[in-house]
Amino acid sequence: MKRNKKLLLVRTDGIGDFIIFSPMLKYYRELFSGYDIHLVVIPLVVSLTQNNPYIDKVIPFDQEINFFGNPIRYIKQMMILRSVYYDKVIYPIYERNRDSVVLLAKGKEKIAFNVHDNNRSKLRRNRMFNTLIDPDPQHKKEIERNEEFIKKVGYKGIIELKTEIWGLEEKKDDFKKFKDEYQLKEKAYVVLAPGARFPIKMWPVEKWVMVVREVLDKTGYKILFSGAGADERVIKNILEITGADDRIIDIANTVDLRFLAKIVKEANFIIGMDSAVIHVAAAVGTPNICLMGGGHFGRFYPYGPIERNRIIFKKMDCFRCAWLCKYKQNTLAAKIRRKVFQLYDDRIGQCVKNIEVDDVMTEVEYILKRIDS
Repeated sequence: MKRNKKLLLVRTDGIGDFIIFSPMLKYYRELFSGYDIHLVVIPLVVSLTQNNPYIDKVIPFDQEINFFGNPIRYIKQMMILRSVYYDKVIYPIYERNRDSVVLLAKGKEKIAFNVHDNNRSKLRRNRMFNTLIDPDPQHKKEIERNEEFIKKVGYKGIIELKTEIWGLEEKKDDFKKFKDEYQLKEKAYVVLAPGARFPIKMWPVEKWVMVVREVLDKTGYKILFSGAGADERVIKNILEITGADDRIIDIANTVDLRFLAKIVKEANFIIGMDSAVIHVAAAVGTPNICLMGGGHFGRFYPYGPIERNRIIFKKMDCFRCAWLCKYKQNTLAAKIRRKVFQLYDDRIGQCVKNIEVDDVMTEVEYILKRIDS
């Protein structure tokens, strides 16, 4: 029997980026129905791909690993990637910050967005692609960029831009045990996610502390702190000030993303920065409040019903600066403080600092009224 053709989809960007991309998987399956579709993602995203009906194989690829740091792991994941010859390699990432996976993959045709920022390194790497998709010049949300790409590749149908996480029902029994362990009542907790990939997108610790106290006082709900990696340090700083309280539960770095999605789905609402947990909340339909700076304003969030997916921002004339903040402290003394004391507050963008606790609590009251009604 003649084998299927093989297609490699490369999405090696962040968790939130993958969730924004999730609606497209269905349409890639329709467009390439005669292909085995393999998907490359970073290891953190793998749990979100489980039970996905549109993908035949998921390949984790850690771009932080290099030959000099960990040669055995680097060679192993490189060999896995190069073990298949693909008829098409599709790289639908608008910001092509790292093209290494596409460079390593063996394929007859390689398709990507053309460079839109005149970056010389990226322009040189254009040579590895057979087909380059010119992006529309106007500003677009990232979810719309994903739609633009697949249509320019050849999809002709109507696309529904609804993000999705698969297989949450499989976590039902685990979630029941989790609720029992932490004595969580049905719809009587909220999730706070104070971390972000970059400190410039975070919010000051003292303001988070005030929000924690007000949410506890005004709602009676328990609070679950969520995060991964370095977020744990930020949460620790907050909890050191709030002190011990059996209504506050720290689950940072303790659950995988798919189980976190189930926890988020069953929560009353979410408060977080412009980061992964907010995108999880949007995908599973949980009301959320996103504290948003201006670096990429309006590009990654919000999407979906604005009544449920709320944003707080303080407009400044420097919005859409790509986080090249003109207010950032770059003195030697500031750099020493960060290195020695592991502080991040002096790296927070001014646009994020300008958000006040009252702004957050106004949105909390809005969501509580909608829940009550």
